Amino acid sequence: MQITLAYSPVAIGAHELELFLSITDGKRLFFKLSGQTVPYDTQLPLLLPSELQYALAPVPIGELQPPLQSYCLRNGGAVPLSYSLELSALGTMAKEAYGFEVLRFISSNAQGKIAIGVYCG
Repeated sequence: MQITLAYSPVAIGAHELELFLSITDGKRLFFKLSGQTVPYDTQLPLLLPSELQYALAPVPIGELQPPLQSYCLRNGGAVPLSYSLELSALGTMAKEAYGFEVLRFISSNAQGKIAIGVYCG
């Protein structure tokens, strides 16, 4: 069975709610729900804690056509989300690898805006 809850706060701030779901035979499930409400014009990338780090897939040394790997952002705010990528670490990584380009950013969009509700700009 699917249970749907809607979070519609009326004030800015953190909100928490503890729920118990009673099941037949006296079993109970405990849920601790929390949400954060921000001002209307806040730029809000939607990321889960598990998505704050991105692990690249393994690639064999010497691979002539390594796989393209991408990461998508979703704009969960009410205004366009401005972004810019700091890519200087790529040069540092290549320098430490004796000039070998270990990782390459291939998009031309190192900065821009992601429309409201859109994934990947």
